[in-house]
Amino acid sequence: SLINCCTIDWFQPWPEEALERVAHKFLESLELSEHERQEVILLCKTFHTSAIHLSHRFLTELGRHNYVTPTSYLELIAAFRQLLTQKRDAVMRAKKRYTNGLDKLAFAESQVSEMKKELVDLQPKLEVAKVENTNMMKVIEVESVQVEAKSKVVREDEEAATLKANESQALKDECESDLAEAIPALEAALSALNTLKPSDVTIVKSMKNPPSGVKLVMSAVCVMKEIKPEKIADPAGKGQKILDYWGPSKKLLGDMNFLRDLKEYDKDNIPVSLLRRATAL
Repeated sequence: SLINCCTIDWFQPWPEEALERVAHKFLESLELSEHERQEVILLCKTFHTSAIHLSHRFLTELGRHNYVTPTSYLELIAAFRQLLTQKRDAVMRAKKRYTNGLDKLAFAESQVSEMKKELVDLQPKLEVAKVENTNMMKVIEVESVQVEAKSKVVREDEEAATLKANESQALKDECESDLAEAIPALEAALSALNTLKPSDVTIVKSMKNPPSGVKLVMSAVCVMKEIKPEKIADPAGKGQKILDYWGPSKKLLGDMNFLRDLKEYDKDNIPVSLLRRATAL
């Protein structure tokens, strides 16, 4: 049954004409000249027949079989086609890189030529710029001396301004210190003013010879309200006239709005001249 179910394929060697025709058929699509194609066909045929002869020798000398069939021949042609395609692709890539390199070198050469031409054209301008630069350096040297002199003046002015600023700061600190002392007194005076009643004003008005403290306070009120004093004979008997605020003070005390005017007085905007006059009392 083994013999009945098996089919033996007997591969007979192809004659040289068949080898040439097969090689020509498989190589006709390659880009080869006719001379190159014939040489390749001859090489393929030679390789195949040489392999057959060597296989016979291998069998004779060593007693071992090496089968060289038409399939081997077709594989040889296919390997040649594949190898040729790979090598051509590699050569084309190398050629492309080489061509690109040449193009870049040519472009660089053209750019260098243009730059050389531009440098030649710019040479006169560079000479002019060199002269202008020299002149400018001379001007800068002169101006540097002037700037140094002005800087000295500025430094002196700055020192003077710093001194004035320090003096102003000291005056400010002194004023703030005086203000810190005056604010409690002002607040106490405002509190005392809020406790006054019309009856208190009437009592003060009825005084013929009020205490010195009352006179001083009313004199200050007259100064702040810009009421002029009266000239009276000096009580000391020296025969001279003195300025007295008590007469105008009594008239002021007779004003029905006296307390209201004191409470609404603009104490934040008192002229400096009035402050000096009040301080001199």
